[in-house]
Amino acid sequence: MMYKAKDGHLYRVRTAERRDLLQMVRVHNLSACRTYEPFRKQYPHLYTAFSKANLKSSWDGYFAKCEKNENFIGIVVEKLSADSRGNVTSRIVGVCKAGTLGPQYREHLEEVRGQKLADKEAAAYANLQTIYIDPAYQGLGLGRAIMGYFANHYSAKGCRHALTETLGGYAESPKFFNKVGGAECLGDYSEDPQKAVNNSAQAAGQDIPLKLWLMPDLSAMKMTCYFERKYRKQQAKRVAVMTAAKGARYGY
Repeated sequence: MMYKAKDGHLYRVRTAERRDLLQMVRVHNLSACRTYEPFRKQYPHLYTAFSKANLKSSWDGYFAKCEKNENFIGIVVEKLSADSRGNVTSRIVGVCKAGTLGPQYREHLEEVRGQKLADKEAAAYANLQTIYIDPAYQGLGLGRAIMGYFANHYSAKGCRHALTETLGGYAESPKFFNKVGGAECLGDYSEDPQKAVNNSAQAAGQDIPLKLWLMPDLSAMKMTCYFERKYRKQQAKRVAVMTAAKGARYGY
């Protein structure tokens, strides 16, 4: 999916591949350390979990999971640049982990609702696990672009809603969710056995509060490709064959 951001540059949002690993680790490390800097003294193990070594291991394991189960994907947003000859290079500036509703989140949702979910109902939920944007590229709408790709992908799989979690004290989460389609907080909890961050904190005798969020309408978050949206009537055939190189070269 091609996306023109607020800075006027062209970005591409796509499913991540193993060859992206080191660039993804760089972005995840930079963004997570910036995001959670205010909590560094309160939760020192939280910061340690975002070291490049830990993230490399985590993403490597996640790619293995994606290869075994097509319901899970990584998402990247990359900036496209072209030199005077039209040669295009790319730089990953945003990352995301996403999947369908796993047992852990299903359990959290059932606890909040006070009743069991039928399998058919649980299948209607997607799960946004992480989303991070390089600090140098924040504020350009790239988070919105990733969320649009996420919504497009899982809506096509039959999902109508999404769940995610955030650190309890992180005030920016509601602002972001409201910008990309809206979400409601379902409550606070701290038991999360699959989270490396929380495992590290609990091992150190800490208890990191987390919040569970419901995005009630994935369809409200869906996005069309920039080219497709802008040139749908005039250039429908050209859109189908337009390459990233041409788009970057001519400044679309």
